[in-house]
Amino acid sequence: PNRSEKIDEKENAWLNLASTGALVFAEKYDGEAIQYDVNSMYIYEMLKKEASWPIAPATIEGNPPKKSLQCTRYLRYNPHGIYTHYDLECARKNGLKVILMNISPNALIYERNVRITGRDMFGEWGNILYNIKKEGGTAGKVSKALLVSLWGALCEQRNGQNYGTHPRIKPFLLASARKRISEIVKPLGDQVKRIHTDGFIVAGKVELKTGIEM
Repeated sequence: PNRSEKIDEKENAWLNLASTGALVFAEKYDGEAIQYDVNSMYIYEMLKKEASWPIAPATIEGNPPKKSLQCTRYLRYNPHGIYTHYDLECARKNGLKVILMNISPNALIYERNVRITGRDMFGEWGNILYNIKKEGGTAGKVSKALLVSLWGALCEQRNGQNYGTHPRIKPFLLASARKRISEIVKPLGDQVKRIHTDGFIVAGKVELKTGIEM
């Protein structure tokens, strides 16, 4: 399939429960620090070659809610206990034990035949906008704004109803971005004093490869 198919109530409920926001962390710190930002993080996640995004109904194969929503430097907990595969990969890498709840239903599965690669879905316009952004000037600023907002438009909801053309990608894209930030900041340990979405603040000097490319 090459277009997103209609989402029923059950699938929509799972997608909404699995959608948590960006990785956010902060602790008190007084001193010199350096701020870093990941360049065009969301469009990078959308286009990366190993990613594929659901566009058709899944196979439904609940977990008890936690009392509070928590964030660490490396993981954002879901109050409903529902996680994407990106979240589970990140949890395991950070030493957490993952247990599948022995209740039914307990999984929402998108088989390969209902997924499409990010390059097929977003590649043409994503690369065009990114190249314009690199040129700078007014056109570059407009292109940057579009790159930031377009993924949100694809997943947009209005009055609780899906309005965007690809709402299924939302929980997976958010989780993929959280995982990427987690992998970048983990080697920096306690030097990381603040994380918000695609940026983080580090105390002291660190060795990080920087540049202008995605």
